[in-house]
Amino acid sequence: MKIKFFGDPNMLITDFASGKPLFTFDGNGELVLSDDNPFVKRMKARFRHEVVAEQAPAPEQKPREAAPEPKHKCKKCGFGSDDWGEMVKHYRNEHPKAVK
Repeated sequence: MKIKFFGDPNMLITDFASGKPLFTFDGNGELVLSDDNPFVKRMKARFRHEVVAEQAPAPEQKPREAAPEPKHKCKKCGFGSDDWGEMVKHYRNEHPKAVK
């Protein structure tokens, strides 16, 4: 179980006896600690807090497969198509022959 504490943004929490830094609140003034942390009991007495619901792990996503290579590819610009008619149309529109 995790507990979220609320304090001033970027506030540093130090050990009173030793002066060593223990925790720092983030830019939003939030700090999440595990329930088994020995400082949680003292932090609960000094800061506003709430219990954070445990989220189920996200299902693993399979990497996307690369798109198959087109059957026909333009030698001039790299345009590709599986349909020869589309290639002819591309050549006529994109790479017309110079008029003499």
